[in-house]
Amino acid sequence: MKIINLFFPLFLLFIFGACDKKNTNISLRKGMVISKTVTVLVDTFRIDGNTDEPAIVIKGNNIVIDFQGAVLKGSNDKNLPDEYYGIGILVEGNNIEIKNLNLQGYYVGIFATLTDNLNINNCKINYNFRCKNVTKNKINKCSKPLESKFGKIRAAGLTINKSQKISLENNKITHNNTGVILESGVTGKIYNNKVTFNLNAGIVDMGNIDITLMHNYINWNKGPGISCSSKSRNIVAAYNSLEQNLSNSFWKNINFSNDLFPQKIKNRNIDSLQKIYPTVSDHQNTDLPLLPYKGPTYLLDSDYGFYDFEYPTIWLREINDDKYTFAIFGPEGNWKIIDGIGFSQSSRQSGSIPATIVLTKAKNTNPNNLALKLEFIGVEFRDQFGNLNARGKSTKFQFNNHLTL
Repeated sequence: MKIINLFFPLFLLFIFGACDKKNTNISLRKGMVISKTVTVLVDTFRIDGNTDEPAIVIKGNNIVIDFQGAVLKGSNDKNLPDEYYGIGILVEGNNIEIKNLNLQGYYVGIFATLTDNLNINNCKINYNFRCKNVTKNKINKCSKPLESKFGKIRAAGLTINKSQKISLENNKITHNNTGVILESGVTGKIYNNKVTFNLNAGIVDMGNIDITLMHNYINWNKGPGISCSSKSRNIVAAYNSLEQNLSNSFWKNINFSNDLFPQKIKNRNIDSLQKIYPTVSDHQNTDLPLLPYKGPTYLLDSDYGFYDFEYPTIWLREINDDKYTFAIFGPEGNWKIIDGIGFSQSSRQSGSIPATIVLTKAKNTNPNNLALKLEFIGVEFRDQFGNLNARGKSTKFQFNNHLTL
């Protein structure tokens, strides 16, 4: 009997320990407040938010939230990016780390305010609100700031306000209206990120002091790669790739980036600046191209920003009499023509991606009545809305008359 009593407490300890270990992976639910260090169950959590009630809140001090690749998806009753709404995650506190998160489908992905020593790393903040790709005036009207109890919020993957010593590292921030917005009172560093294919700017600084941006790919944004206010000071942009953006804006800042912006400031040349601002350890080599495509020929307008070459599509490149030259882009795989209207012959019926084909318009056919339908089978890819298409699954795509190079 004494032996049983001796082992019974150990048995209870084992049971409670096992239960405690099992509960370390939490599930996300609408409106929950995370105030302690947790890991999140690897799953897809479809949670809508609005401008005053974020999907979830992270609030407190000395917290690490490891999402382990979990997906937080909002606007689940909407299909198009210009219909997305709400705040995904509100962050408030100090010494908060957010990592390994996949977030999509919100007007603002993450809104962090009054959060010193915020660290966001290895996250994918993609496919959030984007205006329809029309004129700049209509885009600005579409994405005007919205009033909320947290102040005005702007359409972005990530917005940070009044937060000192932030760190953004190894994140992928793509297919948002604006990638990152740094509002007032922000200091810190942003490095080793990919901020690409956003409809407006990649990174916007609204007048801060002491921001360092190093070793980032800030490419293929339809606005400036980096945009700084006239009040911005001591914004160091170094070793970044800033190619394939429509423009790049700097105001009174020290900047140099892969010889794209070699400025001599007083007696300082590029070599001396590199001594003052040395590379960080384990940095990504932004001298290597992000994609094999370069130049204005490849700045192709899709419905919600520049085309990202990740899903199959066909573009009209040239019309020469009755000869129509098309370019086919997309992920690794094979294509074939399965239907068409108004064409009499094609230089090729099938092939691998990328490809160029020439089709001949049939005589007496109205150019406005041309159509071409194709099928793709290949690797796994995401479409322009972030939807995943499985490897080997047949996908249809077609020529649209109004999209030309």
